[in-house]
Amino acid sequence: MAHIFVITPQKSIHKAKIDKNITKVHKGFSSKNAASKVKFFDAVISRIEGLFTGENKPHYEKVQCVVIGSPGFVRENFKKHITEQSIKK
Repeated sequence: MAHIFVITPQKSIHKAKIDKNITKVHKGFSSKNAASKVKFFDAVISRIEGLFTGENKPHYEKVQCVVIGSPGFVRENFKKHITEQSIKK
């Protein structure tokens, strides 16, 4: 599950909630887990892009940081994935 907030000096605004099931790692089936993580990460990235492009582009230009919090190594995996996607684009 991912929540996207816009934090301004006055308030925090909840913009989106992304909820996807990620398959558990089973012996010999780690590729399904990796594929479901990639789908989840892509959903988060596309939602962020949707919130800050088009008519919302002036808001995107004001973004100064992105805070990523998660259990385990999901944060590092997401950061790696988003960096790889930005290089591709």
